[in-house]
Amino acid sequence: ELRVTFSIGISTFPADASTMDTLLEKADDALYWVKSHGRGKIALYSEVAEEKKKAEAAGGNNNVPAK
Repeated sequence: ELRVTFSIGISTFPADASTMDTLLEKADDALYWVKSHGRGKIALYSEVAEEKKKAEAAGGNNNVPAK
């Protein structure tokens, strides 16, 4: 049996970034967040950024690998 899942990170123009490079970086950040939180999901960068802010404010780990 073969099981295939998809994990997707999404960033939006112009809300998240104004250049293609920055859009891709932020989508990649959202993708890494999804992979570290169970896989098989979709994450918007804006929501991931909010979660990261909450985790940092609480002194916790945001589970997003450094690049």
